[in-house]
Amino acid sequence: MAQKWQPLLGAVDLHIHIGPDIVERYYDSIDLAHEAAEAGMAGFAVKDQLCPSMFKAALTRKVVPGIDVIGAIVLNEICGGLSTRAVLYALKAEAKIVWLPTVDAKYAYRKGLAGHWIKRVSDRNAFGGANPEYMIIDHSGECIPVVREILALAAQYGAVVASGHVSPEECLALLRANKNIGTNIVITHPNLWFDDFTIPILHEMVELGAILEFTMGGLSPNRGHGDLYQMADAIKSVGHQHCILATDSGAIDSPPPPEDLRTFCYLLRSAGISEKEVDVMVRDNPRKLMGMGKYSGE
Repeated sequence: MAQKWQPLLGAVDLHIHIGPDIVERYYDSIDLAHEAAEAGMAGFAVKDQLCPSMFKAALTRKVVPGIDVIGAIVLNEICGGLSTRAVLYALKAEAKIVWLPTVDAKYAYRKGLAGHWIKRVSDRNAFGGANPEYMIIDHSGECIPVVREILALAAQYGAVVASGHVSPEECLALLRANKNIGTNIVITHPNLWFDDFTIPILHEMVELGAILEFTMGGLSPNRGHGDLYQMADAIKSVGHQHCILATDSGAIDSPPPPEDLRTFCYLLRSAGISEKEVDVMVRDNPRKLMGMGKYSGE
């Protein structure tokens, strides 16, 4: 009998929401680290919408050695917003990912008002207050200066900048601004809004150097309601070498993140993405982004 495919071996999930948090999560980062290590994963990133996660990650690494737990900051208002000071603080504390605004991004907020399910997330994190509706471009469509400074800081510290929940126009401006800076940029779950992040736009982003992150959360019936085959078609069109896979999981009403990731890999295989291509997206590409070295088959 042929050896069973094990896509979690050496895998890295760069998008997990985990506890402690203000909402109920599947478990905390320490429990996740134990489970991920037992599954053979190499690491994962902790994404907290309203709190820098570097110290949670550092403490988890201390308790569960042998797995890379990656800290980050999301530039929503409560974390400092579009602030170089907030970014520098995070980078000095060993954050490896800087997400641009998510729940406080104008694009996502307006999508929610227009009926998109993301409204539930925006409302939950607003605490009844006004949304700042952050944009990263000016009236001419160019990246604002502070975002260029954030890109430069990330490049200096070897961190990744992720697009968060900003619009495709803002993503393209971000990528153009980065041309002479050279930061690694990840476009966060474009599969959540394929109506705007169309395949031609994804091609343009890849040509400008982007890595595209596709997520299991976008397929969840209680969240993204996405189409697996539409996602697979997008991956086939732009090329798996330009993509990473992540779960965007951790909610109490979803499977545990390692199981979610395993399921995601098998779903994509059933949609015509080869095992080798999935391995590149779930293991090789995120490891390269995080400077973790090639998988040696350990």
